[in-house]
Amino acid sequence: PNPPFHALIDTGALVTGYDNLAVARYLLEKGLEGFQACVFLDARDRKMALLRVGMRVVRLEQCGIPLRERFTFFDQTHSTGMDIKQYYAACAAVTLGKDMTFRDLAQGAYRMRGIGKGQTIALFAPPEVAKLVHTERVVNAGGAPDKVAELREGSNAADLEDVAGWLLVNGMRSERTQADMLVCQNVANVWRKGAYRRLMRMEDQQLLAQGRPSKQLSLQLGAWKDETDTAVSNRVEAASGLEKTLRKRVETMKRLGLLVASDKEDMAKEVEAILQREFGQARPKDAAEGDSSVQLEGEQVQEQEQEQEQEQEQEVEMEVQKEETRVEAAAVGQDYSKEVAALQPFRLRQLAERPALDRQGGYPCAELAVKTSRGTSGALPFPSFLLASRNYYDPKWSTRALRRLKNVVVLLEWVPSAERLALSTEERELGKAAEEEIDRVFGMFDLDQSGTLERKEVVQVLRALDVDVSEGNGALLAGLLDGDGDGVVTKEELRHGLRRQGVYNIQDGRYFVLVSLREAQDLRSS
Repeated sequence: PNPPFHALIDTGALVTGYDNLAVARYLLEKGLEGFQACVFLDARDRKMALLRVGMRVVRLEQCGIPLRERFTFFDQTHSTGMDIKQYYAACAAVTLGKDMTFRDLAQGAYRMRGIGKGQTIALFAPPEVAKLVHTERVVNAGGAPDKVAELREGSNAADLEDVAGWLLVNGMRSERTQADMLVCQNVANVWRKGAYRRLMRMEDQQLLAQGRPSKQLSLQLGAWKDETDTAVSNRVEAASGLEKTLRKRVETMKRLGLLVASDKEDMAKEVEAILQREFGQARPKDAAEGDSSVQLEGEQVQEQEQEQEQEQEQEVEMEVQKEETRVEAAAVGQDYSKEVAALQPFRLRQLAERPALDRQGGYPCAELAVKTSRGTSGALPFPSFLLASRNYYDPKWSTRALRRLKNVVVLLEWVPSAERLALSTEERELGKAAEEEIDRVFGMFDLDQSGTLERKEVVQVLRALDVDVSEGNGALLAGLLDGDGDGVVTKEELRHGLRRQGVYNIQDGRYFVLVSLREAQDLRSS
């Protein structure tokens, strides 16, 4: 194609039986000439890239391949809400599936954030789906289903209109099916709530008879059973609508004694009110025709949901097993201390004072270290506003027995005094990569090569460097970077300013503390 495709967005779920890595490998091995990497989402929703050279998998931000030479595969699960930057003139292939709606197509198409601004999409439909699209148009126009033309290749306004109309009708049918299922659920909830109240009022001797469930218990539990008729008739049964099916179910509940009137309520009247509200007025023709299959559709949806839940549970169990295996393998031969440390209290009024280990029990995370089999680990360069409570991890443990670090569950934001809050003056060194990025972006905006930028240009530079710049604080940040106040910012002033934590809206006097669950509970109750 011209231009070549830079992405495959599988909104129609046509690619099955492969994980995303296998799809990326297949695409690179069987084609994608001129592309050096295939981008995909792994099982943990991480953006990964499979490189053609060596078939190595790396994080997307580490691949270093230009956008022009990247191909991206979006599976159906990630065709909604996933943002991966694409080449400015990229064209994406978007698949169509038989159960899609217009919303699904719109979500998939907008993975191309620049659509209409240089980026384009092309729709791919298998023959079966193409026939469904045109059948919908022909039948709705009063034609015969066997007089359906083939979906044509290339750009054609009529075909695109047919696709959009078919997807909208699919969405309406889906909404109608869900509405019918909701009616079924609302009706069933009436007798289920009644059965639940009766069960709660029953005594133990009423629930059991000679050590086995009593007839009354079995009867009440029957309110939650959905009987499925597995009998196959030897003749074609007349179609029965949803209302008739529900009324038949209501009569069954009445015979079983699960729809009874009490002093405070009449469940039969409540059910009748629901049925009148739903079926009291004529329903649209399409909905009435769909009633005959609502039970089958409901059972299919329920089976699909159960299968999806089982697959998700299996995936979670496999991940847990892998993690447990990895942790156990890493901990072989290690004798970790299981001593439960006593909670070390402090007075609440001390929260108004500056943090100190001997007052509130907090210390900088930059001082946190653990004991390992090779001695005490080195500390990591955490920022000064990140603290750890000794109830989360006592500094004394770093020189004693081996001890596992707890997961961070609660992070406490702490401001001892709002009056003393001010933009941070702390400076942190920039890495080599950051310095090079600053040089590159500065040179891109310094069009006259004067070595200086005006303040309004500095705001654009900060945004290009991923600094959080809002409409209100742009001028303030530009003023902070202009160290000598001459109205322009040099490259050295920009570097020096970006070392200051205040540029990133970090404040002196605002702390974030790792606390234990017990400590968080006590603080909340106080």
